[in-house]
Amino acid sequence: MWFPRFYAPQMMPADYQQPFFDLCFGGLSQFPYISTGIALLLLLVAAFVAQQSLHFDRLRISGHNFPALLLVVLSATPHVAVFSPVIFTALILAAALLLVFRIPETLQNDHLIFFTAFFFGIATLFYLPAVFLMAIFIAFYFSGYFSSQKTVIALLGFLLPVIWAAAGLYLSSHLWLLIEQWQKHFFVFSYSQPDSDIPSFVVMSLLVLVYISMIFRILSKLSERTAIIRRRITISVYLTLLIVVGAFFSYNFYEHLSLLSVPMVALISYYYNEDAEASWGDYTLLGCFVALVIYSFLQL
Repeated sequence: MWFPRFYAPQMMPADYQQPFFDLCFGGLSQFPYISTGIALLLLLVAAFVAQQSLHFDRLRISGHNFPALLLVVLSATPHVAVFSPVIFTALILAAALLLVFRIPETLQNDHLIFFTAFFFGIATLFYLPAVFLMAIFIAFYFSGYFSSQKTVIALLGFLLPVIWAAAGLYLSSHLWLLIEQWQKHFFVFSYSQPDSDIPSFVVMSLLVLVYISMIFRILSKLSERTAIIRRRITISVYLTLLIVVGAFFSYNFYEHLSLLSVPMVALISYYYNEDAEASWGDYTLLGCFVALVIYSFLQL
């Protein structure tokens, strides 16, 4: 699926409207092969991390590579072809998922809360819509998993990378320039609407259709699951909603939706963990895979 991207690599946009990302990685825009290779490498690392987050005894497929393969396939959307803020955020989100699943299951979880928020802070530096992911801690608070003290810990973890970056930019005299560039994105989120790219719309619609069917099927049998799996499914659904909300405030609607592949891996893995006969949802997922492969090669 990635072969066409190396055969005819796309140019990395010179301006992603994410000033900190442009400052750190803008030079890669002149090297399409390198940026494509970095994108694939980060995607494979994210797949490995997501695989680890699903390793526990109750999941029958945890010993196989199905979740990792699924993340690579679902991330191969038309707009994910070169290194970008979204690819970087997908890796951070996969790492955060590894921690956030364990927060409700661990009594002494302050370190998990801190580092999860820390990852979200790093993601926000490079991709501003990632700030919406912090709302997962609000859901934890109202669900009774959090106290006000743990909310403060999450806030401190989120602010730490922001403070580090601000201090480094201040010492290098880039801070005020970055604030001037970032101001229109930070104080007023620009509302993004899907464009009229019909192939992208069809592919993403198929994926969303499969995703919705999985969610409803899993939620219909949620009471039959163990407490651990119920919590992890709930967290995955919360992250899904936050990612969808963030898509409307992103610079590229369809590329942002590729972040859904991270929580989607968890939910679809739980779906296929059931002993059930193949349904229309299974065949639709297979159709999405075929559509993604065909679309990738049509880009040659």
